[in-house]
Amino acid sequence: MLPPQKASGFGAQFEKLSKEDRDIVLDRIERELVVILREKPVVRQSIAFGVREVQKCILDHSARIVIFTQQPESSLFNHIPLLCRLHCIPICILHLSPDKLGKLFAMKRLAVFTIKANHLVDVSTDEITLADYEQKVGSVVKFFCGKASKKI
Repeated sequence: MLPPQKASGFGAQFEKLSKEDRDIVLDRIERELVVILREKPVVRQSIAFGVREVQKCILDHSARIVIFTQQPESSLFNHIPLLCRLHCIPICILHLSPDKLGKLFAMKRLAVFTIKANHLVDVSTDEITLADYEQKVGSVVKFFCGKASKKI
């Protein structure tokens, strides 16, 4: 068994996900989360993209899990893992470039995103289909929490 990998810089208090786990997480993001976002744009309300939005969600206790990419300019983001640790929010640190994660969500770059814990509201559709999408997002969140980076 290989020793756990430590994330450098910002994630020094967390382990990085292994390559196999990272590939599984990326596959679930691409096959489930991105598909849900395309089918139901209102679900996008439950996801915050970027450092500023993620920080707001952590501070107001609406973040369920934070997905983070490891990148060289880590000193800009040192506070995010610390906030996650202080607020007991699971974090997945992926050894991946922000460009690759951004491509999944049709963005140029994406360093961090979070899935919020709030209830989705859409007056134009019925609650049954919306509840179904909430259940799918909840399933993805449970999986991510199971794969979350462990504290060192």
